[in-house]
Amino acid sequence: MELGMQTGAAVWPGLSYEEAVDQLSWQARFADAAGFTRLWLVEHHFVEFAMAGAPSTILAHYASITQRITIGYAVAVAPLHHPVRLAEEAAWIDQLSKGRLMLGIGPGFSPLEYGVFGVPVERKREYLAEALQILRLALSGQPFHYAGEIWKIPPIQIHPGPYRGRTIPLYLATSSHESVARAAHWDVTPLLGFRPLAVLKDQIALWRSIRAELGDTPAEIDRKQREIGVLRRVVVGRTDAEARAIAEAGSLQFAEAIRRLNTAAGEQAPQPFEALGPDGRRVLVQPTSEEEQRARSAQNAAAGTIAGTKEHVIEQLFALAETGVGHVLAGFGGRGVPHREARAALEVVASDILPLFNR
Repeated sequence: MELGMQTGAAVWPGLSYEEAVDQLSWQARFADAAGFTRLWLVEHHFVEFAMAGAPSTILAHYASITQRITIGYAVAVAPLHHPVRLAEEAAWIDQLSKGRLMLGIGPGFSPLEYGVFGVPVERKREYLAEALQILRLALSGQPFHYAGEIWKIPPIQIHPGPYRGRTIPLYLATSSHESVARAAHWDVTPLLGFRPLAVLKDQIALWRSIRAELGDTPAEIDRKQREIGVLRRVVVGRTDAEARAIAEAGSLQFAEAIRRLNTAAGEQAPQPFEALGPDGRRVLVQPTSEEEQRARSAQNAAAGTIAGTKEHVIEQLFALAETGVGHVLAGFGGRGVPHREARAALEVVASDILPLFNR
């Protein structure tokens, strides 16, 4: 299992946009020099916890300031982009990085984002399915056309194509068993979410069984499985208690940001929402209060967090490797942590943890 880094600028009271952007650039350069294998970027709009409203712009910047590390969307919210435009941007970044791009897509979750960009949130999976088909055609390097329910595209070809005619690897954000099965049927690599270890094992087993039913050989399945990623937030502290406090503050910030997004979208009372049961399957939950809604969001974030001393973090990462995932999209740091301290923690990761995995 390899360690990659997930990035996204974050601000809080007392920290300027300029400082947050500088930290984002520093992380990219540091990841490249330290030996992280992959550098990922989120896409979020209208929140301060992970500012990345123009992911293609930031990834083009990453391409210019790094030399070796693979860079990627994790993930582009596909329904909010015209897929041809997204394909053009991806091809340019692949050219600028000399073939180092990974393209992850997903449906997103924010009603506010969908409303602002004029896309019906109830049709997000239809938009996602068509976007994936169009991206594959557009990034093939060949002329193509498309006639779907949502998009109709006359015969065109994008220029430039991907670097040296390569196939840009595609990934799909997943959280539930249903979305993992969808990724398997679409033959696109899953990026697994904040799920407990037992659920991750079940989801990988489900993915393997579907790929086998569809005709992949055991060798092909093993090769593809090495590309499966999992999202984790990693906080390294001087003590377990210190790291947990940082992680809990970040989880609460995330939950509050989600609550404000929902309120801004017009939800004046807690609304039913999709959650995952202990078995990893989707269930519909009706929260009784905003406090319960925040608590559930914070609990979800905490389920994907590894926090503690470096010894504890190493132990938990090896346990994660036993699930069969190929690499980790690790987000480092926490709310309110000064950049000096965040950088010091990352240096500990690079010197004492990274060599155990990225050899």
